[in-house]
Amino acid sequence: MKNTLALIIIAFMTMNMNAQKTEKTEKNEKTEKNEKSEKAEKNDKGENEEDAKAIDVPQVVKAAVIRDFANAEKPKWEKEGDNYEAEFELNEVETSALYDANGNLLETETEVAKSTLPAACLTYITKNYPNHKISETCKITNNKKTVKYELEIKAKGKKMDIIFDDKGNFISKEE
Repeated sequence: MKNTLALIIIAFMTMNMNAQKTEKTEKNEKTEKNEKSEKAEKNDKGENEEDAKAIDVPQVVKAAVIRDFANAEKPKWEKEGDNYEAEFELNEVETSALYDANGNLLETETEVAKSTLPAACLTYITKNYPNHKISETCKITNNKKTVKYELEIKAKGKKMDIIFDDKGNFISKEE
């Protein structure tokens, strides 16, 4: 009889401990779901929690990105002088947009294929940087619709950007 009573008490205690563990696990899962939901909501609003902590992006600038690039995926923010740059994927294309503190779009930078560049850009790189490899090509359009091209080139672990006008004429080099 004592053995039976002891077994019943042990079984009851084990069930009670398992119930408490299940309750704690359910609470943790709910908390994780809520946190993920909040992060997703912030990303939908053009916010990135980590970037928001790093810099304080004015709400008018965040709203401008949503207005101008409704399909932008998870903008990441950087401060460039007095301006704010949002980097994001747009229709599977790496894109960035530079805004002033009032939410005015200053320029966009879009990754482009080498084949879309003016031939003069590639000729210049081949002639002046024969040992360098082109690692990135972008089209930059400012708020006045002026176009430039930026080619990032690499050699021996060293990178530099070469800037061209819309016709492929060399403008500058940034190391």
